[in-house]
Amino acid sequence: MIVLGLIVVGGGSYFVMQQKTPSHAAPKNWKVYKNSESPIIFSHPDGWQCSTDRSGSPWQQERLMLPAGTTCYSGTAEELPLFTISSPFTGESPTAKSSNFTTLRTSIVTAQNAQSVQKTVYVLSSSGGAAGTVEYVLTTSAYSYFAAAIYDSRDSSSSYKRAEDVENVLDTVIKTISAR
Repeated sequence: MIVLGLIVVGGGSYFVMQQKTPSHAAPKNWKVYKNSESPIIFSHPDGWQCSTDRSGSPWQQERLMLPAGTTCYSGTAEELPLFTISSPFTGESPTAKSSNFTTLRTSIVTAQNAQSVQKTVYVLSSSGGAAGTVEYVLTTSAYSYFAAAIYDSRDSSSSYKRAEDVENVLDTVIKTISAR
């Protein structure tokens, strides 16, 4: 009887703990991106093509002024990237510094090892709410990163029409990021 009680209590405790532990597993059809030049590893949708560019892509230099990092596209580099990540990241978000953007909302995404990632959704002031960017920033004592993607309902070729479109994909990507 005591053994049965311990099994029931132990099994119940395990079930409750599993319910409280966030799952950071990517969908089964996603790929894992890792590169010897980058300390960051993450999962991404199957159709993405990702590469690490230490010189800084033209998109990063012209639009976000980011340090060199990893950028993912669905096709060619001429398209708006689906995802851009730079590590290490120091300082303030380039969008936050710009007077062209207004903060729409902020929240926290829980990533690997229960790390808190600051998510900020910005709207491009001149777009009437039709365009903006979603950014994620994590800084720990060991490493840091900045990740972002643009949404634009005015651009027929844009992969992301609304901020929620970006968030639906990138929240999952962010939850899979780890550093070596």
